Amino acid sequence: MKRGEIDWTEWRKINPLMDENRVKKWLHTYSDLYDVEVTVKSVKGFCEFGNVPGQKVYFDGRTIKGDVCIHALGVLFPFIYAMRHGANLGIYKKERLGESINIACPDPTNQTVFEVRRIRRE
Repeated sequence: MKRGEIDWTEWRKINPLMDENRVKKWLHTYSDLYDVEVTVKSVKGFCEFGNVPGQKVYFDGRTIKGDVCIHALGVLFPFIYAMRHGANLGIYKKERLGESINIACPDPTNQTVFEVRRIRRE
């Protein structure tokens, strides 16, 4: 069996009440998600983690490729999740960036600014 394929016989044993068509629709939607790239845009002061401008981290829904501070990840994660699911972020219509948004880490004295950008899968 290939990665991503489901043995429906086994699935029905585990989830007898779950509708197969509903699961297939969910799997199709899940496979259409975006990948996300997070780039360090600027660092004010000294970042204890060692972030430097231009450093990149990639999120594909299964793995994280690159290094990211756990404290920054806590702030970034809701935006990464939203961007993966196609959210259009911004309070006012003119501010909606669509493909990217800038987020600051929680350190008030040595602030790092990240750009969270969605990447269309090919």
